[in-house]
Amino acid sequence: MAINTSHLSRQDWDQFYRMHSVWLLNLIRHQTGNHHVAQDITQDTFIKAMVLVTAKATTAVRENPRALLKLMAKQLFIDKIRRDVIEQNYWNHLGQLQDELSAHGLEAHVMAIEALSLLSQTLDACGERTRTIFSLYYFDGLKQQEIAQRLNLSITTVKRDLSHCLMQCYKLRHVLA
Repeated sequence: MAINTSHLSRQDWDQFYRMHSVWLLNLIRHQTGNHHVAQDITQDTFIKAMVLVTAKATTAVRENPRALLKLMAKQLFIDKIRRDVIEQNYWNHLGQLQDELSAHGLEAHVMAIEALSLLSQTLDACGERTRTIFSLYYFDGLKQQEIAQRLNLSITTVKRDLSHCLMQCYKLRHVLA
């Protein structure tokens, strides 16, 4: 039964849907083996057909609607497979990350945070100048002479403060062990 697709009313779409939806659903269900996927793709296919007809590309719908619907359904199914592969890769990657976290363990993570907290407390106890020297030397990579010039201190003071801070860190190391 031919349907005038130059201007489809709601009744025309209803008739078009009733004429072809069961056929398309069965075709897709047979190809995919999944009723829910077939329902989704069938609905998406008819939406795509409506957009196509609305865009005035009506010749294909008029001449061979089932061939057009089948082609659209195939394209949508391929898109779904691609999305499913991407989703599966995402979940696999997420699972690997969880496995890595489990392998390292939450306990190791907590211990690292506790160690950093103790180091921070140790550096705070050394005083601001010593903490600044330690940070410039170990975190910023400055040489002792550069630190002395930047802070307007003698090189001896920089060495003494670094030595004092390292002794405190050494004591902390034995507390953690």
